[in-house]
Amino acid sequence: MSDASFESDNIWDGVLVPGSELTDSDVRHLEAQLKVARDYVRPSDPLRSKVLCKAREIADDWRSDRKLYNATIAIAGCLFLMAITVKSLESWWGGSFQRGSSEEIVARAERLAAEKNLRHDDSLIDAYREWRLSLASRWPKVDP
Repeated sequence: MSDASFESDNIWDGVLVPGSELTDSDVRHLEAQLKVARDYVRPSDPLRSKVLCKAREIADDWRSDRKLYNATIAIAGCLFLMAITVKSLESWWGGSFQRGSSEEIVARAERLAAEKNLRHDDSLIDAYREWRLSLASRWPKVDP
């Protein structure tokens, strides 16, 4: 095989210049040289085991990266579905579920105390009961 000149300056006299990238033609030329030399050069057993070990490490890294990617996609999908579900439940409950603020209940208790001449704690209990009954009347009754 003749020493053909390379299209790039990455290889000088058949030696790869450190820190440089190979072009496609350089790679094809090196592969051709390796194919010609396959009958003359044999890897030693320690080199073979090192190469196989490195290949396994790369494959394991790829598998773990893939698992992490799949888990991330699954979690993102679950969060997306949960957000949609919560949003739809809020719109469904919007008319039937109404939180009572403490100010509203206390104001109702003061009105009841004035109307029925009750103590403040008794009127607060009555206002709370009215609020609970109004919530219960909005929900459909289900027989067990």
